[in-house]
Amino acid sequence: MKTLYITRGVGVTIDTESNSIDRNYTARQGIDEIFLIKEPVHVVYCSGEYKKELDAEEGDIVISFYNDLFKNQMIVVKNNKEWVENIVDYEKRQQEEKERWAASKKPECEGCSESKDN
Repeated sequence: MKTLYITRGVGVTIDTESNSIDRNYTARQGIDEIFLIKEPVHVVYCSGEYKKELDAEEGDIVISFYNDLFKNQMIVVKNNKEWVENIVDYEKRQQEEKERWAASKKPECEGCSESKDN
């Protein structure tokens, strides 16, 4: 059996039987958008002549790809708990960062930023 070693930005497969190493290239560059589905929904994807419809459930992940070179320009990943967990955690951290930034921009006294008409 071969072993795939992954570090940031690099993946290599080592075959101990043939004593060979092959570099693995990521396939993520073709992904355009990723949607975490938060409630049951009917998805309609259109791009040029391509159209696809599917139903997605809460916890599914819908992925669209950049261009029409892909046979399946939109797919659904059914309830992958680890991927969902990563997305939810990321969104939570992003929201917390926005709230910290907004709190740091509040005026120190009430009414300081309001213009007063005389």
